[in-house]
Amino acid sequence: CHPGTDIPLGSLADRQTTAARSAVHAVFDPIWQGKGRDARRRAYSSLAKALGIESAHISWLNATQCCEAPRAIEAGQVSI
Repeated sequence: CHPGTDIPLGSLADRQTTAARSAVHAVFDPIWQGKGRDARRRAYSSLAKALGIESAHISWLNATQCCEAPRAIEAGQVSI
């Protein structure tokens, strides 16, 4: 949970989804890292739009979305 709350950090994941989320981080994080917190927020907003979901965070993605995310990133659909 987030510190001082009962809000989960993400959704439960099996080994396959956990590995897929790590792979997404490898291609997603370089988009925003070193560019400030606002860049991170904008990148996640862009990811959500590319995936056709309301809001996104890698820890919330399911296995299917984890397969779609790198394709969207590599296609240039995710930016800051």
